[in-house]
Amino acid sequence: MKRIPTLAQLQAQCDLWNMAYPVGTSVEYHPVIGEPAHRIRKTRTAAQVLSGHTPVVWLDGESGCVALEACIPAKPTATGNDPKQAPVSGDAESPKQKGKS
Repeated sequence: MKRIPTLAQLQAQCDLWNMAYPVGTSVEYHPVIGEPAHRIRKTRTAAQVLSGHTPVVWLDGESGCVALEACIPAKPTATGNDPKQAPVSGDAESPKQKGKS
């Protein structure tokens, strides 16, 4: 049987994330965990425990919080720059993304 993590364990996950990935870090966000489709977004908050049960972070361009387990740090491009925020194929572009190259 899978053990439910304690609040202290969940907070420790957030603390480790926050030490490694400051606000503004580009991440690959997987809307469906385990599926290959993903979006590149930047974090807009530090990670925190949501309602005592899930480590989450808020991302630019997303209306709600996202579980840390659905995020992995995005790899920098060959030029060393952060990847651009881009929609998943089939997603509608947001007004902020239109016109950007």
